Amino acid sequence: MKNKLILLFFSSVIFTVFNIDTICTKAYVKYYNYSKNKLIKPYAEINDLTRLRFPKDENEEYYVTYHSTNANSAYDFQSPRSPFSLVKPSFNDKNYNILKYQMGVPMNKQGARRYIEYRVKPSADLNDAISSFNIEPIGIKESKPGTENEKRYDNNGLNANPNRYSLNDKNFKTQDSDGINTYISSSYLNNSNGGNAIVIVKLKDVFINKNSKIYTYMISNTLHIYRANGQKNGSESVYPTFEALRLIDYNDLQGDKHNSYVLNQMKNNAKNKINEAYDKMYNQIQNLNNPPYDDYVKSNMLSKLQAYKNGSSLDDSFGEYNIDSIKDADSNYNDKTAKNIEKVVSNTISKIQNTINTFKYLKMVLVPNLDFGTHFINQFNNFILDKNLLSTVRSFNDKDYSINLSISNLKNNDGYRLNPIYSFDGNIYKYDESFMYYNTSSSPNGDNEIIKNKDELKLIVPVSRIKIGSYSGTATWNIRKGPS
Repeated sequence: MKNKLILLFFSSVIFTVFNIDTICTKAYVKYYNYSKNKLIKPYAEINDLTRLRFPKDENEEYYVTYHSTNANSAYDFQSPRSPFSLVKPSFNDKNYNILKYQMGVPMNKQGARRYIEYRVKPSADLNDAISSFNIEPIGIKESKPGTENEKRYDNNGLNANPNRYSLNDKNFKTQDSDGINTYISSSYLNNSNGGNAIVIVKLKDVFINKNSKIYTYMISNTLHIYRANGQKNGSESVYPTFEALRLIDYNDLQGDKHNSYVLNQMKNNAKNKINEAYDKMYNQIQNLNNPPYDDYVKSNMLSKLQAYKNGSSLDDSFGEYNIDSIKDADSNYNDKTAKNIEKVVSNTISKIQNTINTFKYLKMVLVPNLDFGTHFINQFNNFILDKNLLSTVRSFNDKDYSINLSISNLKNNDGYRLNPIYSFDGNIYKYDESFMYYNTSSSPNGDNEIIKNKDELKLIVPVSRIKIGSYSGTATWNIRKGPS
């Protein structure tokens, strides 16, 4: 990859442009003329240092300023004495959330009151996407600056109140005037010059867009003052003071791989949350008391729980199916996808957590034995039951239901039919005619025991139909959800 490093010398009206082969993104470098009787200051104040220097669009030419201690000599940017380091960004163990890159020049022993400073700032869209910055100087032997140098450093325009920091401070966090976070690290070198830093940027699991950038600003400066009368205040700084800016763009961030990584992280995290809720509810169901939660009920609850976890193509609002179905494609690298995943997770967990509360179950687990007993044929033709009617209904989340009963004709072994009628609750019903036996609108969860007095149900047989024998028939119980 061929990129431009652009140099501008204020010591001459001629602009010199070098094209060199690099393996990384854009970098912009400038010299300043050396100022007499005052400290060399950057072109912009701290709050505008990054924001105002960045190009407004990719077609706009952009320069960063250089200082030079000798107006009569050109500073060879490609000199072996100060080759600029632009190492290709890399990622930790294919974790495309942790970006690592290097910027700087080799360190040497010639300098006076030198310091090097790095500032890293994301573009606005990444401001909330940064988890942490770490700026690690390498190949640098720091010195204690002392009070005088700290004062000069404080007064050189870099360190405006209230965002004060000191030489040799690391990863100081402040904000630009546009509210974007800016991270600063400095090293006081004293009589040395140059230096490199490794910048480690940890991104959150958020998507980045095609215009995303990370700006890395570097200044190699001196706190030495060269007197106008020719008298030296210590030795000269020897090498020019310079500023440089490196732009890490979408391609350097390996945006497609990062977004693919983020999408898969989001999907994995989403399924982990669902599985956590699933495991908790699974154990809760398994530990329900039996009765009323017998193995049949638990089995049906667990089937419903599994269905909530799995999801399907029939409903895109919940289930792992609708997370896995999100394709790893550029069209899905956006906030809409992230919100959709969050919505699916929220809906799925809500369904899982309410499995017990929403599980519908209604069944008669015990029906009465309708035994009208043994009677002499000269007795009255109205017969009552031998025992009270006892039945049990097991229901979950079904408070309203009714029970209907119908009793068939009674016949003996020869097939002779009695053609009876039945009396219940003061009403007369023909055989095979269905009638209301019980209804409720407030049945509790679990087992509802229903007791009817034995004389509430009567068998009436016409005298003309009575014959000696043993008679039997069929009672049909019908339970129905909802009000009667």
